[in-house]
Amino acid sequence: MSNEEEVVTGEVIEMPEGQTISEEMAAEERQDLKVAIIGGDNVLSSATARAFDVPLGVEVQIFSTDGDSFDECLSWKPNIAFWCDEISVKKNDTLNDADFIAATQRLIRSSGAGVCIRSSINVETYERLMMALTREVFQNKITYMPDLSDSLNVQDIIMSPVQIIGGTGKALEQHIQVLRGTSWFNADTLLTGTVPDAIYARLGVSGYKMVRQKYFDELYEAVMDMKNANPMIVNRLVCNALGEGVTPNFVTGAQEYDGRIFAGATDTLTLIENCWCLYEL
Repeated sequence: MSNEEEVVTGEVIEMPEGQTISEEMAAEERQDLKVAIIGGDNVLSSATARAFDVPLGVEVQIFSTDGDSFDECLSWKPNIAFWCDEISVKKNDTLNDADFIAATQRLIRSSGAGVCIRSSINVETYERLMMALTREVFQNKITYMPDLSDSLNVQDIIMSPVQIIGGTGKALEQHIQVLRGTSWFNADTLLTGTVPDAIYARLGVSGYKMVRQKYFDELYEAVMDMKNANPMIVNRLVCNALGEGVTPNFVTGAQEYDGRIFAGATDTLTLIENCWCLYEL
């Protein structure tokens, strides 16, 4: 059998340019990966969409959670949806996640899409989402990929040096394949665990940064109060001695949000709760 006979399999059809291609190959060429970004006009949505702006093989669209836009998303039938819309917080510091859970159910039921959550959530929301979807569906369809950069720069989010992905089994494996094969995401260090592992890691990172920042704020004030030294020089000396890569200088809105929903779920995080309350004032 010649090489030509080995390559041409299945029924052969005629292409407009006069080329021939098998039906199987034609179907494969038409099946671009459809990536939906749910989140509207925010930097996380923009960065996630930009990461999938590759030359061939991927269609990416951004949708908001508004009724008409979200219905368009469902009609488009994405293969994977990235949830990048911030979930509002109730007065009692719990997440107002009913609409998020309902939207996730609709995404999976309408097109069988996998859903990657990028917005911060807590373990209470994880538990409610699993109950709504069932454990089997959750493990097969849901991953959690929080942004650890806290940056307002799209490139920083895409090229974050460390990326944590939460998931199990098939969902986690397929998600990593999508990132590596069809996106510009390129973390130097990729860490994986279960979804709750990743949730606690994201909240833990934010909580630590908030507590650390409060410490350096108070150190600055103490040096100013007791005098005889430049607080900025002291700050740099302490950071270098501790191996801190960047001198802390502010608490981001994302860190305040995470601190609130983390401390709001338990009475044990007194440091984070105190820091969040002080920055909120």
